[in-house]
Amino acid sequence: MAELVELYQSIIIDHNRTPRHYGKGGAGAVSAEGYNPTCGDQVTIHYKIRAEVFADLAFEAASCAVAKASASLMCTHLQGASISRFEHLFSEIRRLLEADDNSNRQRFSGLGELEALAGVKAFPARKSCALLPWKTLQRSLADQSSDSTFDVDEN
Repeated sequence: MAELVELYQSIIIDHNRTPRHYGKGGAGAVSAEGYNPTCGDQVTIHYKIRAEVFADLAFEAASCAVAKASASLMCTHLQGASISRFEHLFSEIRRLLEADDNSNRQRFSGLGELEALAGVKAFPARKSCALLPWKTLQRSLADQSSDSTFDVDEN
């Protein structure tokens, strides 16, 4: 179990120190800002969608390491993916964070590096940090406006 925790930590640290897809979106990108009033984390997700697929995905963050790493992991896994893939992954991430430690780990083996987010379960207050970029993107897709700002609570 200690090796698994160490792996989770190394992936989170790597994506925090060297975030992938970090920066402003290109011309014509939709921007959605998510804010967690509980801890002060703020992320901005920039994206374009072409034919129901994320064609350009980037983020900016003034946040803790967990929120930044989660946004980096999200953008990495969604670049070139469909909106339905996002919905599936977001559902799996939520289930992963809510699963007890005795649950069957095989259920989440298809998540790849995203499974590193399970490491935040040891710190319940960090769950909202890990979900912030995902909730921001979800609410932006549902909102359908060109630019949005959301307070993202723990629910």
